Amino acid sequence: MRRRITVTALLTLVPVLGGAASTRLSELPLSAILVGDTILKSDLSVFRTSFLSGLIAAQKGPHLRLGLQEIRVGDAVFRIPNIPLSLGFTAKSQDVVSLEPLFPLILRRRVGGFEELRAVPDSSLPSARTALHGTESQEVTPRFQTEYADLAFNVTNRMELGGNWTRFQPCDEQFKVSCNANLVPQLNPDIRFGVQLDGTILDRIRVDVDFDQAREFDAANRINISYEGTEGDILQRLDVGDVTFGLPTSRFLTEGIPAGNFGFQADGQLGGLDFQAVWAQQRGDLNSRVFQLTGLGDQRAYVQEDTLVLDDADYVRGQFFFLVDPQEIEDYPYVDALALDLSSVSPGTTPGIEPVQLYRFEDEPAFQQQVEGFIQADAVAEKDGERVVESGWFRYLQPGLDYFVHPSGLWIALRSSLRRDEMLAVTYVTALGDTVGDYNPERLHNVGGRPTLKLLKASGANHQPGRPTWDLEMHQVYRVSGSPDVERSSVALTVSLGELSAGRTFKRAPTGEDITFLRLFGLDEEAPTDVLDPSFVYSQGAEFFQDQPPVQGTFVVFPTLRPFAQPPPLPSLGLSAVETNQILADDANERIYTEEDPFERDNAGRFRLTLGYRLRSQGLISSFSLGAFGIRDGSERIFLGDRLLTQGVDYEIDYDVGQVRLLEAEQLFSASPEASVRATWEQRSLFQVSPTQVFGIRTHA
Repeated sequence: MRRRITVTALLTLVPVLGGAASTRLSELPLSAILVGDTILKSDLSVFRTSFLSGLIAAQKGPHLRLGLQEIRVGDAVFRIPNIPLSLGFTAKSQDVVSLEPLFPLILRRRVGGFEELRAVPDSSLPSARTALHGTESQEVTPRFQTEYADLAFNVTNRMELGGNWTRFQPCDEQFKVSCNANLVPQLNPDIRFGVQLDGTILDRIRVDVDFDQAREFDAANRINISYEGTEGDILQRLDVGDVTFGLPTSRFLTEGIPAGNFGFQADGQLGGLDFQAVWAQQRGDLNSRVFQLTGLGDQRAYVQEDTLVLDDADYVRGQFFFLVDPQEIEDYPYVDALALDLSSVSPGTTPGIEPVQLYRFEDEPAFQQQVEGFIQADAVAEKDGERVVESGWFRYLQPGLDYFVHPSGLWIALRSSLRRDEMLAVTYVTALGDTVGDYNPERLHNVGGRPTLKLLKASGANHQPGRPTWDLEMHQVYRVSGSPDVERSSVALTVSLGELSAGRTFKRAPTGEDITFLRLFGLDEEAPTDVLDPSFVYSQGAEFFQDQPPVQGTFVVFPTLRPFAQPPPLPSLGLSAVETNQILADDANERIYTEEDPFERDNAGRFRLTLGYRLRSQGLISSFSLGAFGIRDGSERIFLGDRLLTQGVDYEIDYDVGQVRLLEAEQLFSASPEASVRATWEQRSLFQVSPTQVFGIRTHA
């Protein structure tokens, strides 16, 4: 039995600036004016009131100035018996408002003929008259208005504070979860701030700010401040914040400047010379993609060309695992996983005809004690005298749904990748009848026993290079795309040392022959020169006759376990493994396989993999995805052949998810049935390792 108590406190602060009220508050009952402002109020349907103060107070009409604040005074009379108000006001009778001693002196110095403080209904909420009589009044836009500025201003602040107690009965101390909850729960505050500011200052400065910490993309926040000069000024315009600089394409400026630059931009005129200058940091990435409609009638297909760039450290993690120790596989470490069969290992090691049983340990295992399908077990891995034991609740995975087993029976692939803190365990019967782990562990668990499984992946701290489970995970698999529509024959790969545009793509053999990295790493053994051999492109959809195979997507699998540190032998060139290692020499990258620090290991990339591929979907498609999130508004250019399409007329676009919908697809393609659709856009950067600084100047006489 599980008992769980959750206490959550939510505090929302939304300061809103209201405008002048059209109704005398003296006409409203006392409860309509005051009850909404009290903390402990009996009627929650009555909305609060707010006082106009600061720069929002209008310049016309009686008001007082306290430092930078202006407090409007007017004709509303509070009839408040013995209730303290803010700013030191105290009501002595129902008709007369008296002040603390300090305030009358200040008010007399600031304002002559002071009357009563005006209270105005909150502009963001229905007024008290609306709450009482159900009539709507015209909403007033919140603004700061002075002789120097006219600004609309809105600030939001949201804070959530929550905690919980959890207790299980019966409780198991082995899960390191306290059986007795603490008196005070752990509280985790979450504070989000947002501001919107729009208007002008001195009729020369334009302010446009839209910032919200709750947004998924930081680059979606907008900050624009601009100055416009008068006729005849040398400086005609100065922009600070998000700036757009229009320059012709230049190889010196990253082949075009994105609109998402944050910095300064100036436009001016000096005699007959116009100039424009910018200094900013690039915050967006320019992208392009080409789509091609082919075929006629029912045979029409939509074709999309795409390119993906990976580092050698970007191998797939937490998805592909060996069931046996790869050191027992023939030709280790030069193991071609896609070419394995039952004869690759001894019968005493390979799984037999009995189904493999796979179990996954997920986070928060104690919360799953009462969920069907979980068993309590010990998962054990041993290698070179070191033993790792992981205990907990494991969930049974359905074969053909949660994972699949390669026909060789030697490795598996998961539908959903493991996170760093998750674990994987297995039990099976070998071809000789021996059991690895306790087969059918549910039987032992149901009678109170504790079964033992073979550990394939330990938790993050124990799953490191040199530990027993590290070599059971594959580190030679790279994902091309998660889409099932990739044409395997279209996948092309170029391996370069660093950036493709500036890096080397080959090594020189002792014979003087240049060998491409693609060939040196074993991917061009049987194919024509400098072409990826399709036999190393893996897509499960091509092998399983079902609508949705357990593992979707297309992958490139190298024919060796550590390709960028130990390239395989090349029989076609007569090179042994020792010779290929000598050719790679100092360019070998051991760190992506041996570095113990996960951060250093993930960022130790040396080689660059540039993958090109084609997606083909059947039928005329009126909508397509750009394959990008967080597209900057208005940055896209959609072409059908040489024709530039118009947003709202020819197409619609969802900038958040990058989905484009052609409004009249049949009509558009009827005029150009073989035309390609070309799209260019700017994507807001999710992260940048090293920011790109942009400086440019343009002149015109």
